[in-house]
Amino acid sequence: MKYKDYYKVLGVSKNASQDEIKKTYKKLAIQFHPDKNPGNKQAEEKFKEISEAYDVLGDVDKRAKYDGLAGNWQQFQTEFSSQKDFEFKDVFSGFNDVWSSIFGQGEFTNINTKQGNDLNSDVTLTLEEAYLGTEVQIPTPYSMEKLIIKAGVVDGKKFRFAGKGEKGSATNLNGHLFLTIKIQEHKDYKRNGNDLTKKVFVDIYTLILGGKIEVETLKTKKISINIVKGFESGGKLRLKGFGMPIYDKENEFGDLYLEITAQLPKNLSAEELNLFEKLAEIDRKKRK
Repeated sequence: MKYKDYYKVLGVSKNASQDEIKKTYKKLAIQFHPDKNPGNKQAEEKFKEISEAYDVLGDVDKRAKYDGLAGNWQQFQTEFSSQKDFEFKDVFSGFNDVWSSIFGQGEFTNINTKQGNDLNSDVTLTLEEAYLGTEVQIPTPYSMEKLIIKAGVVDGKKFRFAGKGEKGSATNLNGHLFLTIKIQEHKDYKRNGNDLTKKVFVDIYTLILGGKIEVETLKTKKISINIVKGFESGGKLRLKGFGMPIYDKENEFGDLYLEITAQLPKNLSAEELNLFEKLAEIDRKKRK
């Protein structure tokens, strides 16, 4: 009969909080998951071992009973020494005689009808990832789940992984995992639904005389934009279809608004300053 120290398996102290146990498990699950260690039997066994440990320590009720069981191990070693490889996981999965001898039949019945708790997690994406769509790996208490996120996903969107929360006493009683998408703020773009706004600095000569400028967008690396003569700083240009993809709608996009802002020239020469003084004098005369 063998006893497994689940705290040692996860590498946490017996006084560890539930949150610490969960975080430690997630880190180990990612490290030893079979998908990340193909063909590595040792990693596969380690993954099974930490999953078994979390199955017990990750549940408040099971953990309390495990702690009580650990304290009475010598008693069980005497009473059930004829059983080979008796493990704590067996206590939680169907050894009526052992369970009843410690907690009574009523306790065992309650465990058999236990509903697993739902879990909540989140994943953070860049605006570029939200624009193009991406694939993420999501650690659940007992497996690594792949999620393909379509282009145009919005901040706050939730996904549900049925039965991937904490385990219940039966598969149909497992809790669910709810994943929330969070999208980072972007240094160049502001998002409003499916539309984007980008501030573009344009030199005053182009604003006054008109001309073309090049602008980078999420859709194309560069696009040529025509600025009409006398365009006012603070005005906006609308680029239809250059906003975010509309989620779950093929080839449909929002719009991109370019907020045009005047960029003053720097390090002016004496000749340039003289020309501006002449322009200012002409403007003063016009106002009289």
